[in-house]
Amino acid sequence: MYFLIIWSLALLCPVSAAVAAAVPTAEYQSSLLDVVAAPAIIIDTNPALSPVIIEEHHFELLNELVKEAVRTDSTPATLAQPHSHGRSLGTDWCGNGKPATGVHTLPRDSTCTFGTYVLVATGTSLELSSASGSGELAIISGDLVTLHFFVVGNLTLVDLILEKGKTTVPGGSLHVGGVYARVHLLRSIIRLCESTVAGGAVYATNGAVILLTNSTLESNKSPHGGGLFAQNGARVELTQGTKSSLKNNQATTGGGGIWLQNEGTRLDITGVGTELVVDGNTANSAGGVLANRASTVTVSSGASLNVSNNKAMTLNGGGFYLQNAGTRLNVTGDETKVVVGGNTAEKSGGGLCALSASTVMVSSGASLNMLNNKAKTGTGGGFSFQSIGARLDVTGDGTKVVVDGNTAEDLGGGVYAFLASTVTVSSGAHLVVTNNKALTYHGGGFYLNSKGTRLDVDGEGTQLIVRGNEAKIQGVFFWRRRFSKWVRRKPAVALSYGRKFMTRQKVTGMPCTWHSESNSMHGSS
Repeated sequence: MYFLIIWSLALLCPVSAAVAAAVPTAEYQSSLLDVVAAPAIIIDTNPALSPVIIEEHHFELLNELVKEAVRTDSTPATLAQPHSHGRSLGTDWCGNGKPATGVHTLPRDSTCTFGTYVLVATGTSLELSSASGSGELAIISGDLVTLHFFVVGNLTLVDLILEKGKTTVPGGSLHVGGVYARVHLLRSIIRLCESTVAGGAVYATNGAVILLTNSTLESNKSPHGGGLFAQNGARVELTQGTKSSLKNNQATTGGGGIWLQNEGTRLDITGVGTELVVDGNTANSAGGVLANRASTVTVSSGASLNVSNNKAMTLNGGGFYLQNAGTRLNVTGDETKVVVGGNTAEKSGGGLCALSASTVMVSSGASLNMLNNKAKTGTGGGFSFQSIGARLDVTGDGTKVVVDGNTAEDLGGGVYAFLASTVTVSSGAHLVVTNNKALTYHGGGFYLNSKGTRLDVDGEGTQLIVRGNEAKIQGVFFWRRRFSKWVRRKPAVALSYGRKFMTRQKVTGMPCTWHSESNSMHGSS
């Protein structure tokens, strides 16, 4: 028997439960700007996350496999490169007994059906591909009775379809574990697979590496990580200059597209022309990408990440869900681009929900576009930042974050910041918040609330532009003066809000720019 610890997805960004007239009795914190506005009191009724221990069924040969994975007398195998079909060692891998080593092909227009998985052992390599010529890609089917491969060595799959894997252990198609474990998917598809534990298509752990090259994980399902689950230092990488996709996967708990967990676990997308698409995935919470416990997502050096049309069906984080100190979404470098668009959360964080000291960092000329996301019943149509230390940092010349066309039912159509979270714009970066809506209460553009919550705009050439936002009560900003800070450093401070855009300014120089126009309020002041 063995155990997999997965943090439970209560995954609850605090959601507004009531709007009351009373002012809380928390200690007064002086502010740089006095704004007269009726306070909205948010009651946090959500429990903290607690670990769930999932007991897995006995896995045949598990003890032996673990021993193999941790052997110290082996040298890590390098990822095999795509082979020329002329050097194949076997031309009908399935018909010849499915050997677990060597370089083999499968006939096109054929289906190889598994009755049990194939073990790729430590220190060995297996490379499979569809044969050259015309015809459809060869299919490897688990026939809904087994996963396909248990990998503690080196596996390369080229021009293949893996489908209908099903298992009661992690990894509906591929279970990849150990520092010597490598899987390279090249122009391949994993679809219609299921794990009842984690990783509907792929489960990677303990330093394993998954390399995607023009490949797709689609229509897979699992409670945790509908497409892919990675933990304990595993890495998911894309070959530079290629495009891969996580599409239409489903998680009953969280991480519809991908779940990343624990320090050292990474999703890396780097290089000009490299692109990952996370589209159409669903989960109860974290419809697209879930990262927690100090795992990281990095998009860099001209790469792109498109997180679109994902849904958190009952809770929070339609596109992204980030949690815990050290957990980061890093977007960095000229021409690097992340688009979070058309995602929906039933409660909060239609585009992205961040809490527990997690960080979104956009820097060095990169861009992040938060477009047309929706928080159906809660807060933060675009961004929802919750709890101490959760933050958005936008920094550097040419760096730009656009928050446009997002909708929240309650508060913060564009950006919702609460419980000592922070939004910082600095060093020549631009934050543009336009055409967002808060349908019921405050803050079409921004909603800032609670002691320690900050919006800081700082530096020569830095710009904050807020335009065309709407709210039932206050269009551009709702800013709790007793408990949050709006800071425009060196030395300009400005705030616009309400139907007539009442503004109090103290301006003695213009190293940074604040611009607000055409925001509107519906209903009485």
